[in-house]
Amino acid sequence: MKSIQGELETIRDYLAAKIKDNDFRMARPPEEGDEESPLKLVRPKIAIGSIPHDNFSLYYTADERFFQAPYLLIGYENARFGPDDEELNILIQGCAYTAVNYEMGEDDIAFPDNEGILDVTEMLERIMTWCREIPTFPVMMEYQIGSYSTQAYTYPYNFGYLTFKLETSAGALPRTALF
Repeated sequence: MKSIQGELETIRDYLAAKIKDNDFRMARPPEEGDEESPLKLVRPKIAIGSIPHDNFSLYYTADERFFQAPYLLIGYENARFGPDDEELNILIQGCAYTAVNYEMGEDDIAFPDNEGILDVTEMLERIMTWCREIPTFPVMMEYQIGSYSTQAYTYPYNFGYLTFKLETSAGALPRTALF
C-alpha cells in the first residue's frame, strides 16, 4: 500500500473530482443574520481529517460559528502492517445540514423534521458508489454506513460515516495513480 497519507489523498482527490463532475450539491447553513434568505446549495467541503464524536461539541468554535457544512472528512481508524499483508481501515465522516424547518406536532409542540439524516445517508451512499468505481480498489470490498444521530445529535446538523478496509500484500508495489 502507499503510505497512509498517500491513500487518504488519493481518496480525497478522487471524491473531490466526482463531486465536481457530478455537480453534487447540498444545503448549507445560512450566514449569521441571513436566516430569511433562500436556501443555498453548495458542493460538500472535502478534506482529510476526523472528528471524535464521543467528545464532540458543536458549540464554542473560535468564531462562534460551526465549521462548514456539508462536508466529508477522509480519515482512518487504524492500520496494520504484518509480515505478509497490510490493511488500512478507512473512515469517511459526513455532515449534512437540515434545511427544512421544524414541524408542529400535536398540541403545537415543535419537533425536528429529521430529514437531515436522510441527506447525510444519501451523501454517504453516493460516496460508497463512487469508491466502488476507484480502479485500484478491490471490486468486492465490504462497506459499512452508520449514523452518529443517537450519539451526537446536534440539530440542524446530522452526522454519519462510511468505513471500508484496504488490504494489500506486504511490500506490494504502490498502487497506480488514479489521474
